[in-house]
Amino acid sequence: MHTGIKEKMIRIGHTQGDMHGNLTMGHVLRLAQQITMEHCDELGYGAAQLRAKNRAFVLAKLRIDVERLPVQGEEVKLVT
Repeated sequence: MHTGIKEKMIRIGHTQGDMHGNLTMGHVLRLAQQITMEHCDELGYGAAQLRAKNRAFVLAKLRIDVERLPVQGEEVKLVT
């Protein structure tokens, strides 16, 4: 079983940016959800396990510090 921090490198796709090529905040949230759910899967709290127990994953708090938005084609590191 995995515990602790999860890190993942992701390349920003062309469909994730706005007309200037910057990653949109909506996609920032989707990427955060993606790595969070992958981390939950590794910890044994994935969608299948929760469904089997009639439970759901609810995000109660999220903090995102944005110094600049990545651009299309850029590689970023996601960390939980």
